[in-house]
Amino acid sequence: MAKLDLSSVLAQADQLPAVSHSAIELVSLLANDDVDIHTLADKITLDPVVAGRVLKVANSTFFNRGRQVGSIPDAVMIIGMINARSLIIAAAVMGKSRTPKVPGFDMSYFWRHSLSTGIVTQQLALHLGLSTGIAFSTGLLHDIGKLILALAYPDEYAQVIKLRQQENIQTFEAEQEVLGLDHSMIGAGILGDWNLPTTLVNAINEHHMENTSSDLLASSLRLANHAACYAMDTKLPATKDLEFTEQPVEPDVFGEMLPDMQKQYQRYSLLF
Repeated sequence: MAKLDLSSVLAQADQLPAVSHSAIELVSLLANDDVDIHTLADKITLDPVVAGRVLKVANSTFFNRGRQVGSIPDAVMIIGMINARSLIIAAAVMGKSRTPKVPGFDMSYFWRHSLSTGIVTQQLALHLGLSTGIAFSTGLLHDIGKLILALAYPDEYAQVIKLRQQENIQTFEAEQEVLGLDHSMIGAGILGDWNLPTTLVNAINEHHMENTSSDLLASSLRLANHAACYAMDTKLPATKDLEFTEQPVEPDVFGEMLPDMQKQYQRYSLLF
């Protein structure tokens, strides 16, 4: 097949959005670490789907110790600002996304991996003194290009999945061979068009480029992308299994952070 042109794909993606524009606007607002609790509560209240999911989490045994929570401001207070902001972003994006009709495209796993990557990136950012709002959004949206390509070009993306399985190669390698471009380029392009923070866009663009940047957010995302499977698990891996090419923190430090990441993932999994 003829290779895809980046500008044509981005134009197609804008006409057939993988995630609603209202969700992306919410991400753009909440990526700001200085957003206040009233703005946060107001934004949640405007969206009944997001509000329902946030209240569900606030009333779960992970956060609630007895009384029922019925108001969004109370929910935000119980969950905490960092958790609430991330939960709203995740609920908005995952709740307003379209599902591709592509054989072999596992939508559930796609979002679980994305959520886990967001959590790991966020926790690394907290350790490194970076913006946790931007970090979570970066991790959550890092593979959005896969969704865009699968929605816009379902037949071609079915070939990508087939090649990946046959050759046992990574998805981005199969994309490059079949389509002539990959999901990191598409994701960065569309999120840049939607005016998300430049640091987020650059990190997503580089997340399959090893050792290409000294930027801490980019290197944190690359580590998170590899290590997301550990946050989705309930067991702790050996330290030697945490020795990655990209290492913004030492393996033993990452190992110490992992139990909190696993707990966070269990809490956020209630969104599904």
